[in-house]
Amino acid sequence: MKDQYDLQERALQSRPGIAGEVDGKKFDIGTWWWHLSGIKGFACGVGHEQIMRHLKNNHVSEIYLDVTGMYADGEVGDPLGASYSDVQRFVARCRDLGIRVSAMTGVSRDRCRRWIDPDRHYPEIDSFIDSIAFYNAFSEPEERFTSAHIDVEPHSISDFNERRQLYFQQYALLMRYISQRLHHNGLELETDVCGDLRETDVVKIGRKEMNIIDVVFQTCDTVTVMAYRREAARQMVFGTDRYIPYAKKYNKRLVVGCETMLPCLDLAIDDIPPQITYSSVGRDVMLEEMDKLQHMIMETGLEKYGIAVHHVYSWYQLFEKAASGIE
Repeated sequence: MKDQYDLQERALQSRPGIAGEVDGKKFDIGTWWWHLSGIKGFACGVGHEQIMRHLKNNHVSEIYLDVTGMYADGEVGDPLGASYSDVQRFVARCRDLGIRVSAMTGVSRDRCRRWIDPDRHYPEIDSFIDSIAFYNAFSEPEERFTSAHIDVEPHSISDFNERRQLYFQQYALLMRYISQRLHHNGLELETDVCGDLRETDVVKIGRKEMNIIDVVFQTCDTVTVMAYRREAARQMVFGTDRYIPYAKKYNKRLVVGCETMLPCLDLAIDDIPPQITYSSVGRDVMLEEMDKLQHMIMETGLEKYGIAVHHVYSWYQLFEKAASGIE
C-alpha cells in the first residue's frame, strides 16, 4: 500500500503545475474551496488527500474556505459541514504546508439584495463574523483564521443595470461595516470584485463622495478581481489594469482570479460561457496563460500581488483530465 502511495505521490509531483516563484520572487496563489466536507473526506467525487497533493503541486499559498456548515463540537451538524475540530486540524495542517486559510462567505444573484440592504443591519454578515471570532477564541494560534474572504456580488442581481448606483451605494456601506468589524477582531478583509467597477460609480460615505473602487481598496486588505477570461492579456484588460493604480495608492494586495468551471449556459444553474473559463481550452493552455499572467502582473510594479483559481475541485478535475489523457 505504501509503495502504491509513493508511486502516486511521485506521479503527481512530476505533473506540470502553476509556478510558485517568478523571477526568483514568491508569487501568491489562492483558490476557492466551496465544499466544507471536503476537508475531512470526499467531495465532488474527489478525496481530501488528492486535493491536498494538487494544492502542493501548484504551490497554493492561500485557501478561501467556505465555512457555511461549520458547527461546534458536540452539536449535530450538517453532514456537508464540518466540526470545529475538523476545521482546526485542517487549518493547522495547511499552516504546516505554508498555506494560509481564510474563512469565506458569500452570496450572488437576487439573494444579494437582502445581504447588502442597510435597513436589515446585515444579520448574515454578523452571524458569519461572530462565528469566526468564536472559533478563533477557542483555537490555538496555528488553527486560527487570519482573514475573512467576502464574495458578495451585487453586479449579479437581475436588475443591476437599472439600479447600479443604489446597489453600489449599499455595497460600499456594507464593505465599510465588514471592515470595521473584522479589523476590531484582528482579522484582515479580503473581497472578490467584478472587473466592471468604474471611476464613474460614485457613492456617498458620510458627506464625502468617492468612487466605488476607492472605497473597496480603502476598506479591504486584499482585493481579488474576478477577471474571468481564458487569455492572460484579456484578464489584465478586464478590470485588472484599472485597479492596479488603486492597489498601489493604498498599498493593498491585488489578486487576479481565474475560472476553471465547466461552461454552462443554463441561467437556472449558472452562467459560465466558454470564453470565461480555462476548462474550455484545457490544462496546458491554462498553464501557458498563467505563466504569461504572472509575468504581466510582475511587470506592473505591484508590491503585493497574486493569482487565484476558482474553484479547487473544478481546477483539480481539469488537470486530472489532462493527466489521464482525456482532455
